[in-house]
Amino acid sequence: MGFRTPKSCYVHGTAPLKTKLTAATLDNLKFIHPDNHTQVKKQTAEMRCVLIMSILKDAISLRQLRSDVILKLLNQDNVLHQLGRMIFIDLFMDNTDRLNTNACNLGNILLDDVGHLHLLDHEMKLTGATIETVKNNLKLLLTGKLTNDIIANLEGALKFDRKKLGAVVLPEELKQKMKKGLELGIQKAAVDFCRLFESPAAFNHIFQPHLEESDKIDSKIFLDLLKFASKLLK
Repeated sequence: MGFRTPKSCYVHGTAPLKTKLTAATLDNLKFIHPDNHTQVKKQTAEMRCVLIMSILKDAISLRQLRSDVILKLLNQDNVLHQLGRMIFIDLFMDNTDRLNTNACNLGNILLDDVGHLHLLDHEMKLTGATIETVKNNLKLLLTGKLTNDIIANLEGALKFDRKKLGAVVLPEELKQKMKKGLELGIQKAAVDFCRLFESPAAFNHIFQPHLEESDKIDSKIFLDLLKFASKLLK
């Protein structure tokens, strides 16, 4: 796809390991972020723990891709399905820093050399204060009422945040294809996610071990939203 070699390696992961910060961990930031490791080190120095993840050496953020590559990607069903899955889980977590109706941060979406997307900066903002808003948005998402707004937001970012890489204009035919592909990914992600937590044992296995009490999310809030999503799918 005409990738250029990124200046740094990206940290990413699906099975994060929580570990206490050490001097060696911080020194490794020079390898991961050679251009801005001092700033990153300063930001992380006061954290109690970090997520250690796998390193992607042959990946590039969507923000760094040429316009022609972006258009080719958005024509691929597999990529659209992956983006749809991301959109669902981000909305469920109330993570607002990737792609939704109000935000489009393509720097947090990485593409490897075989067409797989990898995500950065997972943030779970779901709380008792936000759950009703998330429920409403989830209902709109699963009934296809947010898709056009998400596509419009993405197009706006591709038009005005491309710098020297060139603006991207999405043809109407492509928008229709994107709508179908994103919604298939969203629906599939919702079904898979709800099935994953059908048994209490699965929930406890994923969320409970190895976490200090202060780090645990409120399981009641999570399960409440999970039941709501399951009902929407029936």
